[in-house]
Amino acid sequence: MEGPGDVTFPNLEARERGATRGGSSFNKLLALGLMNPPRDGEIRRVAQVVVAAVLAFVAGQLLAVLLQGVVVALVHPAGATAVLTSASPPWWATATGLVGLWGGFAIGTWLAFSRGVVDPWPSAWRLRWSDVGYLLLGVALQGVVALIYAPFHLVHLSQPVHKIFDGSRGSTFVLLALMTAVGAPIFEEWLFRGVLFRGFLGSEPSRARWWLSSLASATLFGLAHGEWIQLPGLVLLGWVLTVVVTRTGRLVPSMCTHVGFNGIALVALVAQRAHS
Repeated sequence: MEGPGDVTFPNLEARERGATRGGSSFNKLLALGLMNPPRDGEIRRVAQVVVAAVLAFVAGQLLAVLLQGVVVALVHPAGATAVLTSASPPWWATATGLVGLWGGFAIGTWLAFSRGVVDPWPSAWRLRWSDVGYLLLGVALQGVVALIYAPFHLVHLSQPVHKIFDGSRGSTFVLLALMTAVGAPIFEEWLFRGVLFRGFLGSEPSRARWWLSSLASATLFGLAHGEWIQLPGLVLLGWVLTVVVTRTGRLVPSMCTHVGFNGIALVALVAQRAHS
């Protein structure tokens, strides 16, 4: 990846010429994909990837509703319907919903790996000190998104953040902040980059295949949030995260970028509360 819109896989051309030198970038790309499936099984494998992701999302939604229903019935049985349909649900309803959603994501991710839909990824959690710098990339990306939206003067752009945090103060705010800024990136990166993007990429990565895989997984990532105003920014975030994963061959940098992106939104919310 040399720059925006300029994708290069240095060893791809060398491989086509029969050369044997180099190959580190292409090897990283191969490590992201699947090494074993035959060509005639590619369509079936991609279908399995999509099914695994859909099942993960549906299971997460069902678990979220189930957990919220149980907690609301215990804490606020008289007004359960009002709580669940509120524009600003209480913090405990939001927290249990997130736990349920991530549970579904974890189940889908586990199924994809255990069933061989995607191969194991031994380097996914490899840590480096340089990974801290990807936090700054996430912060910068949030600034880019803000600049893109600025000419449109959208008053409801921060509504999803307010919906999550309006009912929280003090320790409950900190809990939700950790869940959304740290927990969400971990589970979402495993599903959307660790399973969906790698599954689309397949066993024979190429420029065209990479672009299709990155755009498809980024679009599904944005759609999964169910926020139409924020959709372009979320798709851009998803695409940048596939670039990060491709360049590094690991998930930790994309998680750090995601943490920085979510975290700066919380900082803005804290500043807004302090000012008001």
